[in-house]
Amino acid sequence: SVVAPIATKPSQTESINRYAREISHDGLLSFGSLHPHGDDPEGTLERLAEAGFRGIKLHPEFQDFFIDSPESLRLLKCAERLGLLVLLHTGKDVGIPPPVHCPPERLRGILDHVSGARIIAAHLGGFGQWDEVMKYLIDTPFYFDTAVVAEFAEAGVAKSIIEAHGADRVLLGSDSPWGGQKKAVDYIRGMGFCAADEAKILGGNACRL
Repeated sequence: SVVAPIATKPSQTESINRYAREISHDGLLSFGSLHPHGDDPEGTLERLAEAGFRGIKLHPEFQDFFIDSPESLRLLKCAERLGLLVLLHTGKDVGIPPPVHCPPERLRGILDHVSGARIIAAHLGGFGQWDEVMKYLIDTPFYFDTAVVAEFAEAGVAKSIIEAHGADRVLLGSDSPWGGQKKAVDYIRGMGFCAADEAKILGGNACRL
């Protein structure tokens, strides 16, 4: 399992990343986090990479930044240079009013600045904006995950997105405690993918990353 902590204010960064290091072991991998508005975010990314972190989690809604803003692009370019995975909350967030800070159209726009090959767009590319995902994000280099999708998207909608984007670039996600791991797994298994594609989604792609 992968833990994805979020620093919702700059002052939390150090303590969150210290805890993330403490809990990581062979069966549990924690990403790090940082706040785009913090001091020296590039330095923080470099220290995370040196400490052996595989990636970071960013949440444009909780952290109040637009995905295509200068501070965001600066972080994404640095993370790409360091080889870090970036897990992004994408689309709407339950309980947070508009504007949406990382909608599919704006997410696509960052490809003018970064390759996107190590960016994971959570919630199938845009929570609650799955029509826009089909319009703007299919066949982009981004990975999608299925975090909390089982609780909010009809299986047919999710399957259409996965088939269009390709099972090679989809990762199982649950978003625990809001979504359960068993439900997330059963949701994928009920879609009728071939055994090879199902195995990729349920862990093969994540292991490769």
